[in-house]
Amino acid sequence: KMLCLEGNIGLAAVRNTGVRHAAGKYVLTLDADDLIDPGFVGKAVHALENNPTFDVVVTPAAYFVDGTEPMMRTGKDAVDYAIFTGEAKVAGLLDNRFSTATAVFRASALRDFPYNEDLNCYEDWSLYMRMCEAGLRFIVTTDVFFHYRRRANSMVHKPRDSARMHAEYSDLLRTSAPTALRAGSSVLALGIASPFRGPVPHPEQ
Repeated sequence: KMLCLEGNIGLAAVRNTGVRHAAGKYVLTLDADDLIDPGFVGKAVHALENNPTFDVVVTPAAYFVDGTEPMMRTGKDAVDYAIFTGEAKVAGLLDNRFSTATAVFRASALRDFPYNEDLNCYEDWSLYMRMCEAGLRFIVTTDVFFHYRRRANSMVHKPRDSARMHAEYSDLLRTSAPTALRAGSSVLALGIASPFRGPVPHPEQ
């Protein structure tokens, strides 16, 4: 079923709309300009069917430059990789170590944790942080099944001034960071202070 929206309602709202209309047990999120290995969906569904205490399957990402074609099975031409390391909450707090927006979810998990439509960006980072905080469990593949197209004018890579980047990152932490850190820990203060000079604002301000 294809949904046609009247206007640009934002990435988070579009994904939430899709989830509300999804009829299956599982949901794959994938941006139109990125690529997945043809076998990823089957492997992910098989993993979730056989591991009922897990809710999400994520894969390391191989990046390729727009205008080139990735070698889907090998990734040898990738210009960069997103690799999962460390404990999820710690590794994903001050840097987005959760790869990209692409994953296979139980549909019930996305209904319980909708994308935050108040954020202008980082909505996927926010989702993973909130899921980790709530105790949802992730399966991480050892092979690379996702290929991210790197474009110079994409929303993530286009130039942004430091004030805007600070505001976007602060909104992410304020709305999505673990509860204990939002209460005023030094880790959160360090994270929101790093992009600019001056006094550290209280997380609730």
